[in-house]
Amino acid sequence: MTLYSRALRITLVSGLAVGLTAAALAAGAASASADTDKWGNQILTPIADHPQDTGTVRINYGVEFAGHTIDVTVSDPADIEYPALQSADVGSDGSVQITNFAGRAEVRIELYSAPSAQLGPGAPLTNPWVDIYRGQTVTYDYNAETSSYTLEGAAPAPLIPATAAEAASLIPVTNSTVSPASWTPGQDVTLSFTRVTPNGVGDYNEFAETVFNYVYSSPTSLGSTDIVASSYSFTVPGAYTSGGHTAASFDRFGRLVSIVPLGAAPATTAPVTTTTATAVPASAALANTGQNDVLPLGIAVFALLALGATVTFVARKAARA
Repeated sequence: MTLYSRALRITLVSGLAVGLTAAALAAGAASASADTDKWGNQILTPIADHPQDTGTVRINYGVEFAGHTIDVTVSDPADIEYPALQSADVGSDGSVQITNFAGRAEVRIELYSAPSAQLGPGAPLTNPWVDIYRGQTVTYDYNAETSSYTLEGAAPAPLIPATAAEAASLIPVTNSTVSPASWTPGQDVTLSFTRVTPNGVGDYNEFAETVFNYVYSSPTSLGSTDIVASSYSFTVPGAYTSGGHTAASFDRFGRLVSIVPLGAAPATTAPVTTTTATAVPASAALANTGQNDVLPLGIAVFALLALGATVTFVARKAARA
């Protein structure tokens, strides 16, 4: 084989390595841009990855609103400082249906295809809020005269997961400290939760909410409790305090507030701190940092560069020979 053919092979391999590196960089950039919503806000938890934490709202606007774009924004369950935005256009029948994370949602009429003098683009609403319930669909009617939304019928009861595994798959919307850390199997135990705070809030002691308490294997209601000043408690009967049971609390939207695997009585005596925000899958937590994309990208770049350098070295050695 001539020196020129060797040089040609070296050039082709080196070009391939550079081309693959450029492609990897482009893929990383495209992935990073996909981690923001249409307004450039960082997406912390991809909604498509957590359908079990979502619900659907249907809003009747009237046919005069057909073609208008509606934004529905909910706080990200993993960190309330991050917005979770979903949008859709009002259909020809005058209604729109949007799925988003469960919780209190703000509605914005973002774009009008035929603006009127009464309602311009982005006009503020008197009552721009609707509620989204996990695993359920609710319907609201829009009143243009009062710029507000009214729920059709009564508010639904929260949908409670059928199994402990299903409950554990939900994103906890708070973090807290629970005690006691040990108890006598077969006897009642009162679980006390303190420092109950929404994820992303930090040190806060004024959180208030009504929660619905259950114990598994099959969900058995233990009644409701009011969280007052970031604290609440409920009692688990002795029949559930040994042997693989789980206690959990849910809010009115059906979102997971806290979950405590009871199992056998723990041997420790110190209070157990449950930072429930860390229960979010790693893929969601890394969505805003881009680390999911950057680490494999760096490995691919260095591997390709090393390949090019190796081929060049071998070819030069062969040429000298």
